[in-house]
Amino acid sequence: MGKSIPLRKVNAALYFHIPFCLTKCDYCSFFSTPYRRETLDRYVQNLITEIGLYRQYFAMDTAWTPATIYFGGGTPSLLSDLQINQILDCFQISATTEITIEINPLQITPEYIQKLAKTPVNRLSIGLQSMHDAELQFLTRRHKACDIAGKIRLCRAEGFDNVSLDLIYGLPGSTIDSVSANIDHYLELEPDHISTYLLTLEHDSIMAQANPTLPADEDLNAQYYQIRRSLIAAGFHHYEISNFARNNHESRHNLIYWTADPYAGLGASAAGWLAPYRYQNPSDLDLYEAMISAGQIMGERELIDSVTERQDYTIMHLRLLEGIDRADYQARFGVDIVDLYTDRITQLQSLGMLNVTPHRVYLSEQALFVSNMVLAELI
Repeated sequence: MGKSIPLRKVNAALYFHIPFCLTKCDYCSFFSTPYRRETLDRYVQNLITEIGLYRQYFAMDTAWTPATIYFGGGTPSLLSDLQINQILDCFQISATTEITIEINPLQITPEYIQKLAKTPVNRLSIGLQSMHDAELQFLTRRHKACDIAGKIRLCRAEGFDNVSLDLIYGLPGSTIDSVSANIDHYLELEPDHISTYLLTLEHDSIMAQANPTLPADEDLNAQYYQIRRSLIAAGFHHYEISNFARNNHESRHNLIYWTADPYAGLGASAAGWLAPYRYQNPSDLDLYEAMISAGQIMGERELIDSVTERQDYTIMHLRLLEGIDRADYQARFGVDIVDLYTDRITQLQSLGMLNVTPHRVYLSEQALFVSNMVLAELI
């Protein structure tokens, strides 16, 4: 493990956490805080200060050109177009830089989208979650399914040609038939990318405290593979356990996470990986501001040793359907992964959970839904 590499050389991705919400969804356990305009204004100024601190820390004497930029939350679409430009003006944006913003369907209005289209943002990740109104109500989402097609047409009309939709499955009362109908509605919207998430109730979420009855594991398994079959049949490329794209619209930002490449996380609660450190900023606005005011970055740091880095690489790459390139692994860590984990790989192969070729190691189709268990067995 060596010193941190200057960001201008590694072309790191950037994640900005915008932790403000008009209302917090009952299933959400991410750090967020109630929206107030003056608080958001102050927060943006802290982000700009943090960007400057990164430039100082990494001695950037030339323009900073990130590989990708992602505004997540929270509800980053609470940012005005002026605030988005304030942040992006700190960088040299190339014509190929993927810049994503997560957007609440309620905020897809003609005025907002017209202004957003004049910023460098070129990818929308829409928090749709479902096209069933009963499920939206359960998720405490305030938009209506019948409004979505018009909102997406509005985005297309303003030139957004890279639109991703989120889908949550495994909700109480859901069945393979209801999930199939949901996917059919999604396909009618003609998105470029779909991210699918199993409803997972963290102990600190409001919904977890209500203890709803969720579908049995075998039903969840059936829902996952029905989603996979339907999207592949519709021409989507299943490239990561939970993500599907068509026409080469894979999320380049998230691919940086899954290939264990460097990324900087800015803002309260944001996490990053800049070798040799993995870090997370304070999940508190006051503590975050205090950190920035003290001229500090990269919050709570963990020094990652070579073993942990190798494990992280293995876990993240196996989330990709293409898995691990054995030659790349050998070049990076000085050992063939098959030699390193011979017994465990052999066992997982015998269970039909892992495929091994002379060039690659990757999860079998039946392992995709239980990938966390498989990866735990391997590592």
